[in-house]
Amino acid sequence: MFPLCPFCAETLSQSPCEHSDEERSMVGTWVTEEVKVAIQKGYRITKIFEVYHFREKSSNRLFKSYIDLFLKMKQESSGYPSDCSTDEEKTAYVQQYYEKEGVQQNPAEIQKIQRGDKLPNWH
Repeated sequence: MFPLCPFCAETLSQSPCEHSDEERSMVGTWVTEEVKVAIQKGYRITKIFEVYHFREKSSNRLFKSYIDLFLKMKQESSGYPSDCSTDEEKTAYVQQYYEKEGVQQNPAEIQKIQRGDKLPNWH
C-alpha cells in the first residue's frame, strides 16, 4: 500500500480523502527519486528529517560477487549443454557464457551433478 493519508490508510478507506493538509502529513524516510516525483505531482514538503540519496539509480555491483559465485557453481554442476560434445564446442560455450554473463567457468569443474550426489568443494 502506498498511502497518501495516514488516517485513510489506517482505516483502509476507499472514499476520497477529506482530511486537512495537516492531518494528511506523514513522517517517513524516502529516497531522492521519490521526493522528486512527489514534488512533480504537486505535493509540498514542509519539513525534512531524513532523505536517502544514492548516486547510482541501479547497480549491477551490489551482491555481484556473491551472485556470480553461486551462478558459477550452478552452471558448472549442470554440465555442458547437450549440444556441446566436442572440445571446440565446449570451449566456445565457456567463452560465450563469459561474454554474456561475465562469469568465468572452470572447464575442469563442468560436470553434471546428479540429484543426491555430493557437490564439489568450491572455495
